[in-house]
Amino acid sequence: MIAQSLKGIGASAGIAIAKAYRLEEPELIVERRVIGNIEAEVQRLDATLGANPSQGL
Repeated sequence: MIAQSLKGIGASAGIAIAKAYRLEEPELIVERRVIGNIEAEVQRLDATLGANPSQGL
């Protein structure tokens, strides 16, 4: 384990020891597609939303 000392003004009194996590934004890739059968896509969407109502619009 490597010990590291940081200097600066503390945000609160005392110390805390815990795991640190690095938050990164994922790279989102959006592809444009041409939909041939719109009604079939709407039915697919309805079926998906029906299977998981928590993801409703």
